[in-house]
Amino acid sequence: MRMGQLQAIYKELVPSLLGYAPKGSLLFISPIGHILRGYYFEGSDFDPMSFYVWVFMLPLYIPAKHLSFNFGKRLTGGYGGSWSLKEISTEDIVNDLLKAMKREGSPFLETVATPEKFATKALEFSDNPNDPYLREAIAYSFILANKQREAGEALDLLSAILAGTDQQKAWARDMLRRANSLRKHLVQEPEETKKSLMQWEKQTLVNLKLESFSESFRKARKR
Repeated sequence: MRMGQLQAIYKELVPSLLGYAPKGSLLFISPIGHILRGYYFEGSDFDPMSFYVWVFMLPLYIPAKHLSFNFGKRLTGGYGGSWSLKEISTEDIVNDLLKAMKREGSPFLETVATPEKFATKALEFSDNPNDPYLREAIAYSFILANKQREAGEALDLLSAILAGTDQQKAWARDMLRRANSLRKHLVQEPEETKKSLMQWEKQTLVNLKLESFSESFRKARKR
């Protein structure tokens, strides 16, 4: 799907979605807090006129260089899970998208507005309770929620899960290193753990080119 086609959809869609902002293929809740929440429009590899829409959340305090959909799902919509600009009009697409967002998207996004809510709800987003990405997100969320005991237990569980993974993989080594460092600071200097997460959050926003939409960046400019 070409950017002009996407912008035509945004033009009709955004007025009905108060508090959302578009950027590229993203449509997200703005200003952004600790968690990026919204929709991603994914073009089809087989048909340039067709696209899918993901509803997703991304805890920004976990280091990331690009978007991931570990905590997300495709909207099903009324046309078999995808929309085609050559089969239905922009108006019909927008109307169906709004229905799908209200039915599937909003309930999903409203459950995780804060790190504390994410930590308590995250297990509902995965079929694998031992997924290290899931456990990392839960641990970090507990830290920002000032739940030190829960954070410590979550970090210990994450380290145990990672100990059983292939340490030749860079992502596993990096995740384990971060977990061990945060666990140490959680005992000795609890505030340092939050500082680390906030630094990672700022860098992730820069990597995603979303810093201008962030509450934390706006507050920093006002100081």
